[in-house]
Amino acid sequence: MGSGYIADGHTRNDGYIADGPKSEGSGESLYEALEFSYRPASRREVIKLDAMIKVATRNEATDADCVDKGEMLACEFVAKRIVSWNLKADGVQDVPITADSMSRLTGSLFANLYGIVRGERFNDAKPEAEPDKTTIEADQKN
Repeated sequence: MGSGYIADGHTRNDGYIADGPKSEGSGESLYEALEFSYRPASRREVIKLDAMIKVATRNEATDADCVDKGEMLACEFVAKRIVSWNLKADGVQDVPITADSMSRLTGSLFANLYGIVRGERFNDAKPEAEPDKTTIEADQKN
């Protein structure tokens, strides 16, 4: 249980988002599980971001670039708070932690990450690691 207080520079190493929803047809996940370390945003930082997005998107009904500016502010906000992650492109290549990378995440993965960084959503529970079979076999022999 957290105290509710966010100290300057505090980093959490328990960031986890479980696999995304699976397709009933193919069984494919919308995205793979993500483990990450992050610096939670303070209430003041969140309020400031929301105001900046509101100003940037004030003409969104007539200017599509306004929406993009607001989205990139959110992407920059998250990128600045992610310390490390295990995200890979095509399951092989490390994805850099940048605003551009954030803009390329699936919508629901970004929404989950954004909610966690803003303190509006909990991390998902990590699945328990399966016991190592060689250790179990060695224990049974003893």
